[in-house]
Amino acid sequence: MRILMSSTAEAGHLRPMLPFARACVAAGHEVQVATPRSAAHLVKDAGLGLWECDDIAPDVLAPFHDAIAREPGRIREIMVRQVWGDVAARAFLPGVLAAIDAWQPDVIFRDAVEFASAVAADLRSVPHVQMLHSRTGILLSVRDEAAGAVSRLRESVGLPPDPEGHCLRTPCLTRLPEFLDEPYTAAPAEIHRFRTAGAGAVAENLPQWWTNGEDPLVYVTFGTVLMRDAVHRARLRAIVEAVADLPVRLLVTYGGNPDEQAWPALPPNAHVVDWVLQEQVLREATAVIHHGGMGNVMEVLSAGLPSVIVPHGGDAPGNATGVASTGAGLSVDPGTDAPFDAAPVRAALVRVLSEPAFAAAARRTAASLDALPPIEEAVTVFEKARLA
Repeated sequence: MRILMSSTAEAGHLRPMLPFARACVAAGHEVQVATPRSAAHLVKDAGLGLWECDDIAPDVLAPFHDAIAREPGRIREIMVRQVWGDVAARAFLPGVLAAIDAWQPDVIFRDAVEFASAVAADLRSVPHVQMLHSRTGILLSVRDEAAGAVSRLRESVGLPPDPEGHCLRTPCLTRLPEFLDEPYTAAPAEIHRFRTAGAGAVAENLPQWWTNGEDPLVYVTFGTVLMRDAVHRARLRAIVEAVADLPVRLLVTYGGNPDEQAWPALPPNAHVVDWVLQEQVLREATAVIHHGGMGNVMEVLSAGLPSVIVPHGGDAPGNATGVASTGAGLSVDPGTDAPFDAAPVRAALVRVLSEPAFAAAARRTAASLDALPPIEEAVTVFEKARLA
């Protein structure tokens, strides 16, 4: 069976799909990944076949970023209806159609907010399965909000209109257990829950960047998307400055968007890098400070590690609340003040490191995640979709 995986360029959308792709390859199936060129390195690093598609042109995307900066309360409306549902889908559609025509896949496995492949799948009569990289209720409501724009794209290529988004109601894969998910009332879709391998699957150790090798390792990351914003880069630096004098080994990633002259002078126990294989870090870490993106939440919990979450928009506040409710971490409201006060983050980290209850709750949560069906069983979802 040939499976074409399609995703937006966001690492937090693409990376959760990769373990499912690897499971299909391990089961003897072929997988090709269609993604914008800017995310090609993620696919190559995963050892999967790549079909490069167009990114949204910067001059096309800039007005939407400007609109969000002026009216941050409209971020969801702009991203869902105007970016993901319209301009991103129109930019991606020619590439994913070319991939289908050249490679002739049996099934398409799509990021739930990558809508072009849903249109392409219907145009070429290929069944598709979608990946929920966030909480189910959020993504099903996003699906319904984008339906109008997707319907217009369908009509532009000769498909019948679908203003209710019926074409988007296909089987869904998720790594979220029900206790971390949220109720959803949108029209039903099949939801299949699976566990993915934790950090222990990576054999290599981290480089020995520190001389204080016996101290606990604290990993600090705000992902990649937030690091495009100077405000969030400044907040990350403030956190690093606030916690760097603690008796820890501090590893910080800045997601490919450095301000090379803006980092403070750091003590020897702190190390800053552009990017690092997260699974490798989590195998050695004691605690993680992060922004609450669902990818980070699931990987950290699966590794049985406690968190300090500084949630920044999107689904992050709800994710942070979910983690805190399990006892596996603390949520620190970033507020809106400038400059950012990182003292509460420091205090939260001290608690997470010194109070064993947080690590114990993280281990219990990891055990609950481990009780989900193994990811290898997800292959049957693709096999059934092919035969439907």
